[in-house]
Amino acid sequence: MLDEKNILGILEKIFREKLCDESLVLNYETTANDILEWNSLKHLVLIIAIEKQFKIKFSPLDLASMQNIGEMIKTIK
Repeated sequence: MLDEKNILGILEKIFREKLCDESLVLNYETTANDILEWNSLKHLVLIIAIEKQFKIKFSPLDLASMQNIGEMIKTIK
């Protein structure tokens, strides 16, 4: 099973690719408000890529409750 640090690294790679920003650095407190390119359309692209990468399916409740990257990591775990 992946630990939180490994999940963060994988998420960072996905975010860099989907948001076309190789300099992007994520931390547990990062939110959509912190990243200019993270808009509603890109959010859907990110969620689909994350679900595919981790072979999971977020529930609507999961999606509504994740307020930052740290909460996303906990949900993935």
